[in-house]
Amino acid sequence: MTDNIRRRATIRKVSYFGLILALFTLSMFWRGLIGLPIGNAARAANDAPNELFRTGDRIARLPILKQADALELRELDSGDPEVAGSAARHSMLGLQGIVITVLWSQAIEKQKRGEYHDFELLVNVVTELQPNFVQPWLFQSWNISYNVSVENDKLGDMYFYIARGIDLLAKGDRRNTKVYRGAGETSKVGSPDIRFTIGFYYQNKFSVSDKVDVLRSLMHVSALKPSERDPDTLMPNGQVDEKKFRDFCERNPQFVRRLQTKLNRKSPAAVVDFLRTNQQIPTRYDIDNKNLDRKDLLVSDESQFPIFPPQFVSKQRELTGRDETNDSYDAFLAARAWYEYAQSIVPPPVEGEPAAAPRRGEYDEYKYRIPTKPMLILFRMHPARSQTYLAEYLQKEGWFDETTRWNPDELVDSGNAWFAKGNNPPLLIAAKGSTLTADSASAIPVSSLSAYADAHAMWEDYGRMNGLILTPTQLFKYGEDAAKTSVLGSPGSGQLPDFTDEQLATLGLRREWIKARKALLYYQQNLQVSNFPFFLSSTEAEASREMVEARKLLWEANRSYAAAKTGEAIRLFTEANAKWRLALLKHDKFHNGERNDSVQELTSEIEVKLMKLLVDERKVPAVKLALQALVPQLDENADRELTNALAEVETFNRIALELLKTINPAASPDSIQGDGEYAYLKNYTTKTRDIPWVNPRARDAVKVKEGMMRQPAAPPMPIGPGTPGDPRSRPKPMEIR
Repeated sequence: MTDNIRRRATIRKVSYFGLILALFTLSMFWRGLIGLPIGNAARAANDAPNELFRTGDRIARLPILKQADALELRELDSGDPEVAGSAARHSMLGLQGIVITVLWSQAIEKQKRGEYHDFELLVNVVTELQPNFVQPWLFQSWNISYNVSVENDKLGDMYFYIARGIDLLAKGDRRNTKVYRGAGETSKVGSPDIRFTIGFYYQNKFSVSDKVDVLRSLMHVSALKPSERDPDTLMPNGQVDEKKFRDFCERNPQFVRRLQTKLNRKSPAAVVDFLRTNQQIPTRYDIDNKNLDRKDLLVSDESQFPIFPPQFVSKQRELTGRDETNDSYDAFLAARAWYEYAQSIVPPPVEGEPAAAPRRGEYDEYKYRIPTKPMLILFRMHPARSQTYLAEYLQKEGWFDETTRWNPDELVDSGNAWFAKGNNPPLLIAAKGSTLTADSASAIPVSSLSAYADAHAMWEDYGRMNGLILTPTQLFKYGEDAAKTSVLGSPGSGQLPDFTDEQLATLGLRREWIKARKALLYYQQNLQVSNFPFFLSSTEAEASREMVEARKLLWEANRSYAAAKTGEAIRLFTEANAKWRLALLKHDKFHNGERNDSVQELTSEIEVKLMKLLVDERKVPAVKLALQALVPQLDENADRELTNALAEVETFNRIALELLKTINPAASPDSIQGDGEYAYLKNYTTKTRDIPWVNPRARDAVKVKEGMMRQPAAPPMPIGPGTPGDPRSRPKPMEIR
């Protein structure tokens, strides 16, 4: 009896042990720690030779680790691995949320007290404890770049915290970027919102902030090699080395010109002092290295500022961390690089088809992401927009084309000239092109002409890819097909549901008709929100030689105007107005296109400046005296208005005569002065006098702003039943009984 009980106990123990071993082994297979002997998890279903192999492949994909790999859920797939942060998160035993809340609260208090170093340390801890939650990275980087930076009075400190905010967000991008391995391709998939926001910081902080000229200059310092901007080399023993400083100016014309004209650094010593003051700002080079020969070496890509995205496939040749930068570098190039990097992970449009943002299920969600903001059509336009900003700033700073030259001594008193005269001519600095790297496919544009040409090409590509450039034939076909869906209401009456084939058959519609109706709707909406026609026409016009010549003359005219050189300014503004109008004649879409209010305003401004100069120069006294003889009693306002009116007539006559010299040099000036063949040139672009040079309302608004015209009186309020001015509409007084 005892032996029987002992035997059954032994069998039970062996059975339990065997069952435990079997379950443990099965769990190893199930978890994927041991590979299944059947099937090939990496093989595509279509590549399997028969159904038996396909079944084996399906079974081989069942283990948890295989599914985690397929769904990219493993921590090593979620971005750059970070051991310390991972260990800290796993050691909290469910208290992670409480700890993060306490740290976040402490960070806010540190920020309120101005303890920014401790604040930044806490922010880094908070983001490390939740590295795959995008919002903390976005919020805290914005907090540092915008809120903390503006609390610093010193511009160098402001620049430092802007750089720290961008660096933090770039770190967030690395932590949330994983490698997508599809069928025969790999790509880096991350958060489009993070990448887009980095580009926005570069674009916004270095273009529209209050201290934009200083910040852009500091960005140039960051991009220069330390040996090139070493103040002790340029100014040894307290004296500027003229030869070395001349070489520095020739290599860095944009930087030096901005310091002189925008930041009032009127002498070489003042320029060197700016370099000395900002010698330790964030840079791309190893400035802390004691070995002078190694200071020009680039540090790791992650430690640089400005920081660029890793190399990726793009239509443009974008800067990377291994590219050299110099005076031709601009913050807008960094913005464009990050915007393009963000484009690489959003679903690409179907070329030439107007469409809305794709919905879930319509794209590979492991390869692509949809940004939360802005809407996708605006998200896709930002690389071209950033390139346009670059062209605009080159134009504002006077770098027009390859013939542009700048002499640092041109606005300096002869006694304070930068460079010795004698046998040396005044230093002329050309806007020279520079390549990104030795094997670069393209050069960084250093003139508005080349930058606008690149911008126009990018806008054309954007319009073609997103269905914003349609031929008349395409529009007619879309309209014809959309008209066949009138049973659903007018073509512009909102979104349509997804009809089934049975519903379409019941309504007597075809799917291509529905597609055409949607395409027309998206086409109109996308044109409206993106302002695409204006950007396309403006970049095309600005990339033309005739517009560049007009801009050059306007630049010179405004300089003479600011220097109170009235006679010279009158001549230059007359020529500039004529050149500007001739350019507008060749680019009618730029002149008369939708939303081109800025063109109308600029045209009015340069006309009104000429009017004011003519008034100041007393160029209209003869006619005025004759009129005053007829009307001797003119009050002050009437006298001023008469003078302004005569100046306006004189302005349009001068511009029209200058135009006539180009359009028909053989024509008589009398055809402008009287009502001759070319009199239309004073106010209209065509002989039929149907298209004015400027909308009268736009011109009047500028004249009011410039003090050349009184603000028109508001029209009288209508009086009638129910209107505020009608006595019958006044409330009756309360009766007291």
